[in-house]
Amino acid sequence: MSIVKRLLSYLYRLGYLLHHRIGLRPQADSTAFKPHIIIVGSYLAGGAGKTPFCIWLAKKILSKKSSTSIAILCHSKAIDEANLIRRALRGFSSVQIFTTRNRFKTAKQIQDQFKYILCDDGFEDSRFVGATIFCLNWGSPPSRTTHLIPCGKNRSLAQDHPNIGLNLQCAGQSPHIQFSIDSVINLRGEALIPNLVNTDKAAVAASAIGDPHRFFADLHSTGIKIASATALKDHSFKIVQVVKKALAHNQPIIITEKDWIKLPKALQQSPLVYTAVQEVKVMPNVEEEILNALSL
Repeated sequence: MSIVKRLLSYLYRLGYLLHHRIGLRPQADSTAFKPHIIIVGSYLAGGAGKTPFCIWLAKKILSKKSSTSIAILCHSKAIDEANLIRRALRGFSSVQIFTTRNRFKTAKQIQDQFKYILCDDGFEDSRFVGATIFCLNWGSPPSRTTHLIPCGKNRSLAQDHPNIGLNLQCAGQSPHIQFSIDSVINLRGEALIPNLVNTDKAAVAASAIGDPHRFFADLHSTGIKIASATALKDHSFKIVQVVKKALAHNQPIIITEKDWIKLPKALQQSPLVYTAVQEVKVMPNVEEEILNALSL
């Protein structure tokens, strides 16, 4: 670990503490929110599975209270995540998706309209007091400054979050939640079977999510072999150019659901564009704890 990275981590930590002391002080009136505030977060800067878990959680709430109203708040920089949630929940008229740079302010503005406000992230907004917080962990919670950006992948330390409702383990031998690839299909519903693809070229993969390498590892676990893998920054729209290049070479390409959302309709409809459909599996005993935390 270089001295420069260590120094930058300490500067990042100082900025974090100042920002929370000045701009994100806990708000006493936030305990008076009319709806049930739910925050799905993680120490990781990205790639924790927050968005697919939010979709699972919204569906679970609606399975218990079919007529209830839910607002889901996403950051305005994460339009792809908001659109993915819209597509996944398009059959539920009582769910609305909002994009915002300030989840706390938006929650106050819309609180009279909903029974639940579900925040996709918002983990670092300490103004929320009394919210139900679910933290997705991919290992031990970070405890040192050198675990933070840029030395590590974390935004904050365990000591910054004393009010987590449930710590949900997503890795290890006995995870509470398992994220896996359920199928790899194109828009026609055709599964990718390498020796049946209408091309003599092996498939490639590309990803612009928080942890693209975990996506490639999950893809490898399905048994599908890929010729190459392209990792892009989270939310990057360069995925469009990568897909166009693959199609120009008549090469099948596998991408995530979040990346598929970014594509123009013509590319989405290509039979050579395959989406890895993600499955979220929550262990039964943990599901019961989640429902109890939400009084369902």
